[in-house]
Amino acid sequence: MAQEPSTREQRAFWVVVEDHQAKLFSVFGPLVEDSEWTSRVRIARQQGRDVTISTVASERDAKAMTGNLTTHGFTESKLPIL
Repeated sequence: MAQEPSTREQRAFWVVVEDHQAKLFSVFGPLVEDSEWTSRVRIARQQGRDVTISTVASERDAKAMTGNLTTHGFTESKLPIL
């Protein structure tokens, strides 16, 4: 009988944080909650930064988004941009 994936595996996702002014982005994951990153984005927006956060369900989707962003002139930062 096949085992069901653990709760952690079922809920894991990646977040992509984009800084549109600096043309930078960072990818984080796998995660099971994103409250730290949504809070950081909210604070950055309140400070006037043009930042967004996206969630994707798989590492493959995160890699596809990375490719799309680099095609549009963004650079991946190995350090958190927030």
